[in-house]
Amino acid sequence: METQFLTAVFKIHNPSSWRKKVLDKTIREYTANVKSLLFWAEANLEHLEQNGVNKRGKYTARTLQQMLPPPAQATMASALKAGLVSNVAMMLASYLSLKNSDSQDTTGFPKILEKNGLGYSLALDRFTKLYLDNDVTTSKEEAERVEDVARAELMRLSKNKSLPIHFCRSRDFTILVDIKQQRLFLYLKLTLSGDPDNLQTNIDGENLVDISTGEIFTKRSGVGVLFPLEVGKKGWLYDQFIVPSVKQRAHPKAAKLIRKNDEYFLHVSFAFDCPDPYEPESYLGVDRGVFFTASYAVVDQTGAVIDKDRQPDGYRDAKITAGKRVQDKQRKGQRVTAKDYRGKYLDSFLHIITNRLVEVALQHQSMIVMENLNIRIRGKFYKSAWKKLHWIVEYKAKLAGVPIKKGGVWAAYTSKLCIHCGEIADRPERDTVVCSYCGHTEHADEAAAVNIARRAMYRKKEWGGTDKKPGDWRAFHRSFANEAGFVTKIDLRQEKRLEQLSLF
Repeated sequence: METQFLTAVFKIHNPSSWRKKVLDKTIREYTANVKSLLFWAEANLEHLEQNGVNKRGKYTARTLQQMLPPPAQATMASALKAGLVSNVAMMLASYLSLKNSDSQDTTGFPKILEKNGLGYSLALDRFTKLYLDNDVTTSKEEAERVEDVARAELMRLSKNKSLPIHFCRSRDFTILVDIKQQRLFLYLKLTLSGDPDNLQTNIDGENLVDISTGEIFTKRSGVGVLFPLEVGKKGWLYDQFIVPSVKQRAHPKAAKLIRKNDEYFLHVSFAFDCPDPYEPESYLGVDRGVFFTASYAVVDQTGAVIDKDRQPDGYRDAKITAGKRVQDKQRKGQRVTAKDYRGKYLDSFLHIITNRLVEVALQHQSMIVMENLNIRIRGKFYKSAWKKLHWIVEYKAKLAGVPIKKGGVWAAYTSKLCIHCGEIADRPERDTVVCSYCGHTEHADEAAAVNIARRAMYRKKEWGGTDKKPGDWRAFHRSFANEAGFVTKIDLRQEKRLEQLSLF
């Protein structure tokens, strides 16, 4: 059975003043311990570089974790110490791997920047000098370039850095659910019992269920803090993550506690058990068009069209509107934020589309087939802008047990081939395909979806120029015309050849 990992974000709901005090203190101590471990690692970098490789000669977090000293802060709980050392070990493994790679790019040692540090003061002085006096450089263009670099450095350093707290094991954090009221809680052991800032938390465990075990929560030893979590609008997080976890179809594996301004968020990674994919009875081709985000068509094992559809989902119009908003604010010199791009709002369209595709695939027991739009330019592959849609389809199909063709199919001429006779048709309009041979008219996106679905049955060994099926992929598409009752150009040529032979 395969496993699919998904991440859920829970917000801590209105923490009290003493809970904020405990969280802020823990985050400060966690950040200070990470800085001290990085300082020790930088001083002993040669020792780590020589002895931090495994048997295969690679730097791994597990090997480096055994070489790091324990955190100096004694008031932190053991769960935080384990995640802290693991986090630093992963930083060092990435740094040493990049440093000893064959690439010419230079990488710097991992550091934690603070607003009140020396780097912020130097960047502020540098930016002020460049802003007041641009004559320090030889040209105006160079002055503007250096000024942009200093401004970016200043904005990067002006943010008060606080590291997220990593929980690398599922037993280090506990998510509780009140089944009767559908309320969520987070139980954490942040500090030891001897910390004077700690307060004992009273927990009524009669209605609280641990989603990791599916059993009634029993309080563990030591002092813990209980935080209420927000479920969100319409209970989507509760239905998608909490209910499968209680039923033991999903399992929380790791988490990160992040502070953004005055709010606290918990990012939890869940492992979902995926069913085995079924044996496909048909093929569902998906075309990522211009006018419609995705058009689909279902064909059976013989290539006959069972179902096809395209729906105006509004994604294209919403994306154009967001782009115009960003351009307008940039033209006026206003600050552009992530909300202006409306990333989550646009992603909701993609999720609605993919849910429909998976539903149709389950209805017809189809294999999902998508076109490969990655292109090669100057020897390098560039991923398509529609890669996010492909990624969402992949993981949702995996969760539902729907098979998907790995690597997709090639996209050449999918929207130009006539689905009735297999000949290359004309496109008098961008959204219409008109075949000059058989006279069939089809929407370009639907025609492409049909051709994509049929290409899942293409086998190069069978269509590589044998006596029975010559002509490669062009003959492959023409073969469906014979089943539909159409006469192709190859059939006419063979008839003319037989007529010529009969004359002799």
